[in-house]
Formats: sequence, C-alpha cells, structure tokens
Amino acid sequence: MERMDFSYEISDERLLAYSQLPIMDRLRWLDEMRRFTLMVRQAPTVQRKPDEPGNDDYAGGS
Repeated sequence: MERMDFSYEISDERLLAYSQLPIMDRLRWLDEMRRFTLMVRQAPTVQRKPDEPGNDDYAGGS
C-alpha cells in the first residue's frame, strides 16, 4: 500500500480562536478528530482506473 504524506497549516487566528474555547469543547473536538483519524486508517484503499471520472491530479496523480 502506498503511503501519501500531506501537510496542513492553521492560521494564527484559528489557533487563537481554538485556544479561547472552553476546555470541554477542545477535548470534545480533539476526540472527534481522533475517532475520524482511526476510521480513515481502517478504511480500505480504493484504486481508481485512469479513465474513471474524478481521477484528477490533485491527489498526487500522474
């Protein structure tokens, strides 16, 4: 299975807004992200054929 690396940047404004949330909201959000990440890791990898619709280059295609 080919592993795809990616990066994601969060603006200072978003970090500041997150830091101002009540602790329970931050913990709830963190748990939702943890569960989402676990589900994505368990999902089967789907390979598209080159002629299938939606197979554009944004995801690291040819």
